[in-house]
Amino acid sequence: MKTAYYWYMKNGKYRELLAERGLTDFETFWHLDRQWVEEPNRIGTGKWSGVIRVDSENGCDSFYIKQQKNYIRRTWRRPLRGEAWAAREAFNIRELRYQYKFAPVPVLYAERQNAGDLEAVLVVKGLDGYVSLDALQEQERFRSQRAFAGEVIAAVGLRLFEFHRQGYCHGSLYPKHIFIHPLTLDVKLIDFERLKRFRSFRRAAINDLGRLFRRTPWLRADFMREKLLAPYFCGAGPVNALCAGERLRDRDIRACSH
Repeated sequence: MKTAYYWYMKNGKYRELLAERGLTDFETFWHLDRQWVEEPNRIGTGKWSGVIRVDSENGCDSFYIKQQKNYIRRTWRRPLRGEAWAAREAFNIRELRYQYKFAPVPVLYAERQNAGDLEAVLVVKGLDGYVSLDALQEQERFRSQRAFAGEVIAAVGLRLFEFHRQGYCHGSLYPKHIFIHPLTLDVKLIDFERLKRFRSFRRAAINDLGRLFRRTPWLRADFMREKLLAPYFCGAGPVNALCAGERLRDRDIRACSH
């Protein structure tokens, strides 16, 4: 069995932390106790994708390990054999992390052919201290403090606007894919398997915002909607510096938020 490894962190810090947990090669990553973060995605017999959380020995760092078996996408380069969705996500995370800081830190990608099966492992650094938008929305502080909720949604809106301004479209945006640090209000995104890049900022924004509003009814409330969409109208403050002439039209906003 031939295994291809791609370690992304050159300083070796995270590699050492994983080694302390006995995670040193493909076998050890693949045969972890599969206590999934959520139920794996399955597409037929023997084709699945799931995520496991591993904490470091010191308890200060976490890692998320995505395992995939025969979970492939067909490409023009590989029309028959295909490639692991995790391979595409690894490429996307690396680009987003090092160019635009939208994503978690990539640590490792590895894959192998095993008895005709394509097995893949993707490891990213956990967003320690961050909370997903759907979890944060359930917290008492978010529900009872209107000003705090507004600051959170405004930060999310600004980060999504920056993301879309680069032409990026997440492709499957749920609140569980948006993470916020409650103290700094820094925002990160996760799960980039279906990331696309368009020439049109408008097309990228409408695709993602339309999905997000359809899947998140509470965001359609007037107050939340206005906070989230303010950057797309090039309002006051730091947003002006991000606007280079292209904006969503009013009818675009109405179309994706209703």
